[in-house]
Amino acid sequence: LIKYHKFDLILMDLEMPEMDGYTAIKKIRETDTVTPVLAFTATLLENMESLISENGFNDYVLKPYRPAELKKKILQYAPHRKIEYA
Repeated sequence: LIKYHKFDLILMDLEMPEMDGYTAIKKIRETDTVTPVLAFTATLLENMESLISENGFNDYVLKPYRPAELKKKILQYAPHRKIEYA
């Protein structure tokens, strides 16, 4: 999809069935180095920030996520998007 559409932000789970997030971000970064990509993970590693940035992610969100934290990150990386809660 990234080849044919422009996204404001990508929230990518690191553990997916067919392709993990690290492999997916490598493929994305081959053609798109601009779109912010946030890793979505339940695993907090000691070197998480360096691991995330070295692999092409802009930041990460821990699961279970807190809506306020996710909103803050969306506003940080896609400030032009308006976020409303029902």
